[in-house]
Amino acid sequence: MTGQFSWRSVGVFVLLDAVTYVLAYWVLLPLISGWLAAWPEIVQVGFGHVLTAVRLVLVGVLVARGYRSRYGSERRTDPLPSVAAGAALSAVGGVVLALVGASVTGAAPPEAAAMGVGLVEWVAFGALGAMLVEAGQPERVSMRIRDEAGMRW
Repeated sequence: MTGQFSWRSVGVFVLLDAVTYVLAYWVLLPLISGWLAAWPEIVQVGFGHVLTAVRLVLVGVLVARGYRSRYGSERRTDPLPSVAAGAALSAVGGVVLALVGASVTGAAPPEAAAMGVGLVEWVAFGALGAMLVEAGQPERVSMRIRDEAGMRW
């Protein structure tokens, strides 16, 4: 069945987004912060957007491949609703966490324009990643074939 909405894909997108966010911004960025601080502010902001783009395209590719593997797809656009929903949910979750963090720490909340750009980036780059995956048949093996072949996985 193709073109169906998948809550599983939404959940996988949110999970992969959280994991890659932690790896990129809490592990990688502190390691290179000294090098990055030497550059002008515009370069630092651009680096952040490029890092976000690469991370979200990767997540979009992984989620679309999982969708294709599970359900199959006749068109590249089949997993887009699930990927877009996962990206939007991740972006909204990020905004909520940023607002809660700002209120708890007393810091200034993020600007509305920055939150809007973040939402557009999450959905657009996730969708771009999904569009990079070719359409194809599901890659699952049926239980009957597994039993006949003696597969126990």
